[in-house]
Amino acid sequence: MNTGCGDYDLLRRRVEEMIRRLGREPAAPGFGTTLWSPATDVFETETGAVVKMELPGVRAEHLSIVLVDDRLLIRGRREDPDAGRKVRYHQMEIAYGPFAKLLYLHVPFDREGIRATLKDGFLVLVIPRAKQRRPERIAVEIRL
Repeated sequence: MNTGCGDYDLLRRRVEEMIRRLGREPAAPGFGTTLWSPATDVFETETGAVVKMELPGVRAEHLSIVLVDDRLLIRGRREDPDAGRKVRYHQMEIAYGPFAKLLYLHVPFDREGIRATLKDGFLVLVIPRAKQRRPERIAVEIRL
């Protein structure tokens, strides 16, 4: 559609792209700038925490999940199936390339029981809550 405002339309598209890029923060300090950040839900259940990340088009072999203390780093990349082909986009909203997301887990968890599945475009991590340790009484020797 020709609105007669070619410069305005170009400016509008550039501003929209800048706004989209502003929302793509480097999610993990020290890991460089990411091109996109997948939508992620983190919630608690009675038995632990669940991380659900929207990753359509990302293959399992392109994912890395690292747990350090109470931090969960999920990195990966989505390949562009049209990379290398000569195409002229009329609209481009799907982000491709690397991503990284750093999440802080605010509950003690059982590292050995974590399960991860990638199915139907969603990565789901089920993180069981750690069993509460019983307080231990420590004997204190008093010397006079």
